[in-house]
Amino acid sequence: MLIAEGGSTKLDIVIVGSDGELRMKFPGINPYYQTADEMYDLLKDTELAKFSGRDDVKDVFYYGAGVANQAKRDVIISLFKRLLKSERVCAESDLLAAARGSLGHNSGVIAILGTGANSGLYDGEYVVRNVSSLGFMLGDEGSGAYLGKRLVADVLKGLLSSKMTDAFFDMFKTSQEEIMDRVYHGDFPNRYLASFVPFLASNREDAQIGKLIRDAFDEFFKRNIEPYQIQGDKTIMFVGGVAEEFSEMLAEVAARYGFKMLGVCKSPLQGLIEYHKA
Repeated sequence: MLIAEGGSTKLDIVIVGSDGELRMKFPGINPYYQTADEMYDLLKDTELAKFSGRDDVKDVFYYGAGVANQAKRDVIISLFKRLLKSERVCAESDLLAAARGSLGHNSGVIAILGTGANSGLYDGEYVVRNVSSLGFMLGDEGSGAYLGKRLVADVLKGLLSSKMTDAFFDMFKTSQEEIMDRVYHGDFPNRYLASFVPFLASNREDAQIGKLIRDAFDEFFKRNIEPYQIQGDKTIMFVGGVAEEFSEMLAEVAARYGFKMLGVCKSPLQGLIEYHKA
């Protein structure tokens, strides 16, 4: 079987056979930002193509960003049937990947903080309730794209100290014109905005930067977790690079909302392999 897991930035694939596992990495795909043909062109000439029609990839389990409704699910199913000529393709959201890959068959609150953000209530098999993330334009609070958006807005509006502003331009060698063009006219503006997260990570001890990060996580809990109105045991599991990078700050904010972090899983792939082997 083949298990694929990824978001807008990366796509991890593992082929599980009787003789072991083969792992591959590719650029991310997302049916919200790419057409079926664009995704096919990205993958058709890669190492993945040599597995087309093989018996060990009859079953494909794809988990990814943008698989938010049946129409997008059908796009991904058609893509992998076209790529691999597989008989059975299942396409699910990256949120379900996070839940199955980190919680297994245990129920709980699952949250993603990576390039994008998402959350849901998981019953041990499926996500039974989800507050829509709405993407980086309307939501994705706490995500890499959201953090980057807040940062560049503060820089360009002159709201950061001169020390931090100078450090920003020294690190990225960019300009307001380039940033505006990349955000409003470039490909994958969410990835571009998330690319500024390393600046936040290396300057988190600065009071303004620290507040920006904590405020973003506060918005995540207020707008994405509080609506679930969790009663009783308030625990939450996180998945994603942003959650891992800022885990201590995230735990502080979670505690203010009465939540205990069970942990942070950077990638749910190994857990998904174990889930589908069971």
